Amino acid sequence: MPAKDLRIQEPLFNSAIFALLIGASLGINYSLKYFDSDTQNRVILGLEKLNLMPYISSVICLIALITLCVIYVLKVRKHNLANPTKKLKPFTAFTFNEFNDDDEFFSKVTNEATRKGYIFLTNAIGVLILLLVLQLPHIVYIVLGLSICIMQNLLYYMHMKKYYQ
Repeated sequence: MPAKDLRIQEPLFNSAIFALLIGASLGINYSLKYFDSDTQNRVILGLEKLNLMPYISSVICLIALITLCVIYVLKVRKHNLANPTKKLKPFTAFTFNEFNDDDEFFSKVTNEATRKGYIFLTNAIGVLILLLVLQLPHIVYIVLGLSICIMQNLLYYMHMKKYYQ
């Protein structure tokens, strides 16, 4: 199985989607700061300088997110046409692509990679829960949660790529 196989590259798509969600959530969070109750009247009257950068960054991230999702769906469709016996689902809710059982070696490698990812996820969520004591702004927890998802997917990808280079 070559490293260009979509089943190996899928965690990279997931990581990119999570990174774009971080960018969009940061842009939306900072753009909403202009509409709190203290400055709403000044913003409407144009008395306060409006920073358009958060709006622009969130729109760019959302457009890039939609574009990446379309590219991913097209790649999955191309993969499914080329491999009718090894079909992938573009968006899975209950059956994850990590548990594909194509052959014995692929099954063993995906089980190891999934185990590593879930061990990391269990420890990282524990640390994230401990950080709740600090009472940081909500956006910090959103960014940390999405960063954990990125790192879990990168761990999975690095383990899979090690065997399929």
